[in-house]
Amino acid sequence: MGFYQKPGGTVVVTDSPIDGAGWVELSAEQYRRIVNPTVAEQRQDLLASAELSSSDKRKALYETIKYKLVAVTCEEDTTQPFFDPPMTVDGLQLEYAKYVGDDDDYAASLLVAKKAAKDYIRLLVGGE
Repeated sequence: MGFYQKPGGTVVVTDSPIDGAGWVELSAEQYRRIVNPTVAEQRQDLLASAELSSSDKRKALYETIKYKLVAVTCEEDTTQPFFDPPMTVDGLQLEYAKYVGDDDDYAASLLVAKKAAKDYIRLLVGGE
């Protein structure tokens, strides 16, 4: 596969550089987005994927996000954590398991945060 930078900032990607068949022309930003997407871009791709079920999307978000997302960019909004200290849904579940029976008030607050985070993610993902 060949990659060629053209004047004007476009990148040509091809698997057959000899005859030019199969060439795709991308902007430098499109190329970067494909080769090295940010975490937020990966999250956008996950949410937009038609190949993943809603369940798989929710599971991935339960494992990875600690904050509500900025609607347009899918960046985590660090002013809106699900809990303090910030934890994922899975992290809240593990923390709950450590404290249930020892500090029931703290454990209960973890469950409330976990439910709110799951509800938020369900709303975000939609589906079944």
